[in-house]
Amino acid sequence: MQGNYNFVLVATSLLVAILASWTALDMVDRVNKSRRNVAIGWLLAGGFSMGIGIWSMHFIGMLAFNLPIPVGYDLLITLLSLSAAIASSTFALWLASQSTLPNWRVLPGGVLMGCGIAAMHYLGMEAMQMRPALSYDPLWFVLSILLAIAASWTALRVFFAMRENSRWSLRLAASVLLGVAVVGMHYTGMAATRVAEGAVCGALRGGLQFKPGQMAVLVTLLTLGVLAIVLLMSMMDKRMEARMLRMRNAMLSLSLEEATSELSQAGLRDPLTRLANRHLLNTRLADAIAASAGAGQRHALLVMDIDSFGNINDAYGHRTGDQLLVAVAERLRELARSNDTLARTSGDEYVLLTRLEDGDDIEQLAGRIIDSLSSEVLVDGLPMTLGTNLGVAITPDHAGSEEELMSHAVAAMQQAKLDGRNKWQLYSAWMSQSSQEQFRLLADLRQAIGSEQISLHYQPKVRALDGSIAGAVALLRWDHPQLGSIPSERVTRLAERGGLCQQLGNWVLDQTCAQLQQWHRAGYRDWSMSVTLSPLQLQDPHLLAHVQDCLARHQLPARQLILEITETTVMRDAQAALALLNSLSALGVGIAINDFGSGHASLLNLKQLTATELKLGPSFIQELEPGSNGVTILAALIALGHGLDMAVVANGITTREQRLRLERMGCDYLLGHLIGVAVAPARFEQLHAPRRLSSLDGDSMTGARNLPPATS
Repeated sequence: MQGNYNFVLVATSLLVAILASWTALDMVDRVNKSRRNVAIGWLLAGGFSMGIGIWSMHFIGMLAFNLPIPVGYDLLITLLSLSAAIASSTFALWLASQSTLPNWRVLPGGVLMGCGIAAMHYLGMEAMQMRPALSYDPLWFVLSILLAIAASWTALRVFFAMRENSRWSLRLAASVLLGVAVVGMHYTGMAATRVAEGAVCGALRGGLQFKPGQMAVLVTLLTLGVLAIVLLMSMMDKRMEARMLRMRNAMLSLSLEEATSELSQAGLRDPLTRLANRHLLNTRLADAIAASAGAGQRHALLVMDIDSFGNINDAYGHRTGDQLLVAVAERLRELARSNDTLARTSGDEYVLLTRLEDGDDIEQLAGRIIDSLSSEVLVDGLPMTLGTNLGVAITPDHAGSEEELMSHAVAAMQQAKLDGRNKWQLYSAWMSQSSQEQFRLLADLRQAIGSEQISLHYQPKVRALDGSIAGAVALLRWDHPQLGSIPSERVTRLAERGGLCQQLGNWVLDQTCAQLQQWHRAGYRDWSMSVTLSPLQLQDPHLLAHVQDCLARHQLPARQLILEITETTVMRDAQAALALLNSLSALGVGIAINDFGSGHASLLNLKQLTATELKLGPSFIQELEPGSNGVTILAALIALGHGLDMAVVANGITTREQRLRLERMGCDYLLGHLIGVAVAPARFEQLHAPRRLSSLDGDSMTGARNLPPATS
């Protein structure tokens, strides 16, 4: 029996096959890129949609073949044919989704899939249940199975190769290739089919009976609906995946930025205090140097360290020491401005880089820092009284590079340490002299002695009882023509190194006696004069004779000349020093022990020395806080001095509270910036001669608050 084809339905079957192949390729991509549990769902959905598509192509192709007899299809056999298509498709997708697809796996897989598709085709043909039964041409039958296997092998290779390729042009070409292969297999199988003359369709009894055109439209629409739903789900999943990927990338990017920022900060911040580290400080220093050179800006670099931090670490442990460092950092943060750079460069060393605006006062800033760090701080419930020394260097005034600026600030800090606790110093060129420069400076000093470069300034000493002026303390000044003002400690060390101590010391004694004589003639006959003796002066065998000569020439009472020595000076050669000082005391000259409590003099030596004054250093005064051990120690030292029949002098008073407490504790004389700073002789008379200082006078700075601090 001969039939013919409806070419519209043939073309429809080809389009369905191509669309099914496109869907299959998309499903392979979904299975490959999804998580395991989601991939199983896409595998089943892909197998179902691909199977439906292949079966629809086959069914539409059968409907395209017109026989001159009515045709129907057995429902059960038709469903078996559909199941074979779905099973074969699912197997193909599973095989193509594996990580590898070697030849030993793809060949049997192609055979198995091809046999499944061939089974789908011939089961579909048997669903008509023709009587007599359909027969097949052996050659075309074998050829159809081989084409099914070849199409399946090609499909597996294409599926595996295309699963990482999202180019639509290649995917379309692959879909057309697979569609043509599957359709070619189908129509080869149709060509192998032989329908006997007079045959009838047995499936018409209880089977599916319909008009071919209507059924083709229905199957096509159902198939297209299934494929469209699957593709739509795939598209939505891709968009969701892309959105999740963008979100994940954004989160990863944000996390990377945060991690990079944290890593960058870790490389620029001190891990303990979170202040800038040396690397960041150097960067900011370079910027400040450039701004100073280009825009004419001035920046100050302040270097400071904590007194006795090592002792605190040893006594309380590193944990307490670390907490102390953090507490110091917090106090400094409160003082720093928003555009300042605050850094910790080593164990207990902190650095502040600040831009100097018009009207900024570096002296006030340094004072605020010292006041803040010298006040009591609680660490682990333990009250601790700190102290600090601070050095300042300014760019472009003192340096034009980062290294020089830092070096000069450190040199200034070292000089502040030599001056005592809670001191600050502004850098001066003499602070960082090389050996050759030191030699030239010593030569300059030798030339300066006796010239106008060397002068004496005088700091007032008042009676605690009524605030009246008791006298003055002589302090040496050297106004170097190139290096500026050089304080007395520096001059003294140079003189000791160059063998000028006796010459300079004799000049100082002569000048102070001459000045005291002028004051006595002006009517201030109760004023005394205090002069510090260096250790080398005590080794001068002519010192006693020189003192006698000065007193005689200037017609001064010996009791109004007070020679100050330190404990350390006495202990260098205790017996010789005691003998000389007792000889001076026998003349009636006053002997004062300076900075008592900081050296190692024994009470026995102190008792043997006929001293008239006990001078307490600033370190004791700065620890004078209510309820602290400093009060107890200071009270004991005052009692000791009075017990040895010595007047007690408190040196280093900076606040009204300190003054009032010392007066109540029984101190006899007071010294310090609150009382008055060191000034030239004429200025001293203007400030102190016309008035008396009341212990409750709010202007106890005696009009000298705006003068530069003295270095005692």
